[in-house]
Parts: sequence; C-alpha cells; structure tokens
Amino acid sequence: MSSNSSNTVDNKKLEEFVVKAIGDLGSRLGSMMVIRGDRLGLYKAQSIRTHDIRGSS
Repeated sequence: MSSNSSNTVDNKKLEEFVVKAIGDLGSRLGSMMVIRGDRLGLYKAQSIRTHDIRGSS
C-alpha cells in the first residue's frame, strides 16, 4: 500500500468545496448585515428620507 495513493487530493472537488464555502460565508455575512440594519432602524430611516425627498418635489 503506497502512501501516495491514500493521501491524494482531488483538486477539482477541493476547488468546488472552497467556492461553495466562500459563497455560504458571503451569504451569512450579507444576512447578518440586513438583520443589523433592520435592528438599528436604518431601513426605516432610509424609507422616511426617500419619502421626504420624493414627496417634496
């Protein structure tokens, strides 16, 4: 039994895994930013400001 055959890495599978992991991480960070913005009231303030700008013209 050769140690090379048991320790080989399929680079394509590894790349697919890394791309999926990075994508999942990005999705989680985006979700956290939306939740934080909502809790801080940023979206409500933004909608009020947009309404004020559009309503005054």
